[in-house]
Amino acid sequence: MSDKNKSLIIFDFDGTIADSLPVIYKTGGEIIKDYTDDNISPKEVEKLKESGIRKAIKKLNIPFYKFPIMLLKIQVGIYNHIDEVEPFPGIEKTIQDLKKDYRLAIFTNNRKKTVNKFLKQNDLDFFEFVKDNPLLRSKDKKLSKMSKNALAYVGDQAGDMKAAKETGVLAVGVDWGLDSKGRLERNGADFIAENPEDLNEILKQLV
Repeated sequence: MSDKNKSLIIFDFDGTIADSLPVIYKTGGEIIKDYTDDNISPKEVEKLKESGIRKAIKKLNIPFYKFPIMLLKIQVGIYNHIDEVEPFPGIEKTIQDLKKDYRLAIFTNNRKKTVNKFLKQNDLDFFEFVKDNPLLRSKDKKLSKMSKNALAYVGDQAGDMKAAKETGVLAVGVDWGLDSKGRLERNGADFIAENPEDLNEILKQLV
């Protein structure tokens, strides 16, 4: 099968391919202190995962309108520390296996230059394109522009699932990222992968 006839699988990046949450919390700690007196400790991560981004921000007393600016500052920190970020165990082999039968792409709220740096340093340059959304504009509208011949969007957050449903592609949630399995299911996940190997089995069912 030629590449042009292969279905497109679009991946989120942070929390889906890259185990970047520890670096996000590390580099974002000082920035968050500029917006709130509260800190995100490792023990609080699971509670925040269940709450979702908006409620988590509310719990931390951060005005939502300030979040995009705070996020951009954190994204610069992530770029500066991307050498410390590793792929999730098993995701490298899964990506290599999927590349044989699908076209692969990335759509992320992180910066494209950060993603490309990560892919290069981890020998994961198997993606047809990387599209970023660093200013957090409507994800479903941007996703719809790249979803021609797309089969699924794979992500770790409720917003990823909602964007996939709005776009009309299958929503595949991963259970190793930011949002909990329950939250992903409540927000429209068609399938949940509990580990990277599951993605192969799930996607085979869809062809």
